[in-house]
Amino acid sequence: MGVNDDRLSAGEQNELRALVTAGAGRMRAARRRRMQAITGGAAVLLVAAVVGAVALTAMGSPDRVATPIETDTTATPTPEPTPDPTQVAPTAPVAAFGGDCANLVDTDWLTQRVGLSMREEPLAWPYPALELNGALSCWWIAPESYASPRLEITVLPSTAQDGEALATSELSCADEAGTCVAAVAANGTWMFIRAYAARPADWVPQLIEDLVARAEQHPTPQRAERAAGWWSLPDCEWIASVATPKDAKEMAAGESDSLLDSLSRESASGLAGYETSCNWLVPIPEEFGGNGDASAGVTVVPGGAQFFDAIAASERAEPVTVAGADRATTASGLDRLEAYDARLVVTSGENMLIITGDNGLPPESLAYLVEPYLTALNATLG
Repeated sequence: MGVNDDRLSAGEQNELRALVTAGAGRMRAARRRRMQAITGGAAVLLVAAVVGAVALTAMGSPDRVATPIETDTTATPTPEPTPDPTQVAPTAPVAAFGGDCANLVDTDWLTQRVGLSMREEPLAWPYPALELNGALSCWWIAPESYASPRLEITVLPSTAQDGEALATSELSCADEAGTCVAAVAANGTWMFIRAYAARPADWVPQLIEDLVARAEQHPTPQRAERAAGWWSLPDCEWIASVATPKDAKEMAAGESDSLLDSLSRESASGLAGYETSCNWLVPIPEEFGGNGDASAGVTVVPGGAQFFDAIAASERAEPVTVAGADRATTASGLDRLEAYDARLVVTSGENMLIITGDNGLPPESLAYLVEPYLTALNATLG
C-alpha cells in the first residue's frame, strides 16, 4: 500500500491539528508557570513543528486542499539581562608635565650652561609609587663625568595625600660645594631641584623661572584613586610582625637638619600613601661573600601590579618563579649611577611587592619572605 493511499479522513486531520495546537498551548502554559524565557530560535522551531505536522496531513491527501491553520509566528522576546550596578572606574593618575622629563628642561640649554654635554638619565623602569602619584623623577648627567655636573628634579602634586601643602624653599646655593637646592610650587605642581656643578648659582635661578612657566602650561598632576582590589597599606610595624629577614637588625634612620635632607623628607611625604618601604641590616651569607652587612628591604605597593609588564620588559630583568606570587621577575636597581640595589618584583592580583638587596646580597635570597607577606596582605582585602 502506497503512502498516498494511506489517507487521513477529515476528522482525523482536525484531530491531529487539535493535538498539535493543544500541545503547543500546553508547552506555553508550562513555560509561563516555570517563569523561564524561551528564546526566539526555540519559538521558531515550535512554529516549524506545527507547520510541519500540517504539511504531513496535506501529504496524506494530495487531492484535498488543507485548511490553513493560523499560527503565532512572533518570536517570544528574549528578556534583557539585568545590568550590574554601575561601577565607576577608579581615577587614573595624571602625570606631571605629561609624564615626560623632556618637558621640564631643554637639554641643549642645560649643556650650554654647564659647559659639558648633558643627557637625561631615566630610571631603569617605571617606579610604581611615582607613577601612582602622578610624579616624576628626572636626572640629567654628563656622561664623561661620574656624578657632577648633575641636575635632579622631583615633581609631585603640591599637596600630600592628607591635604597638607608640601613645603617650599627659596634657592640656596653653596658655591664652595657646587650645589644649589630649592623647592617651588606652581599650578598645583611641587618641584624639588638639586643642582651639582662648578657654578650652578649662575644658571639655576633661570631654570626655576622656566620650570614655573612650564608648569603653568601642563595639567596639574593628580594621584590615582584607590580601587577595591588594592591592599590596605600597612606600616613597618605590621610588616615586621608578619616576617623579617633572617638575623635582621633595625636600620637606624639618619636625621639631619640640612635643607637638602629636609626637602628630601618632604618629597617622601609627598609619596606617602601609595607605598610602604621597610629596611633592615642583615649579615651577608657566606655564599654571597660573607663580609659585613647588607641592606634588605621590602616595599608594599597597593595597585602596583599594573606596572609589572614594563618592569619585566626592562633591561636585565629576568623572569623567576616565586611561591605564592602570580608573577615575578628580577630587575636592576634604580640607582642611576651604579644600579647596585637589585630588586625582586612580584605581584598578587592588582598589587605588587618589591624585595631589595644590596652590597652583593641577591634579592632572590630573600624570596622566602614573599609567601607570608602575600598571604597576610591578601587577607586585608574585603
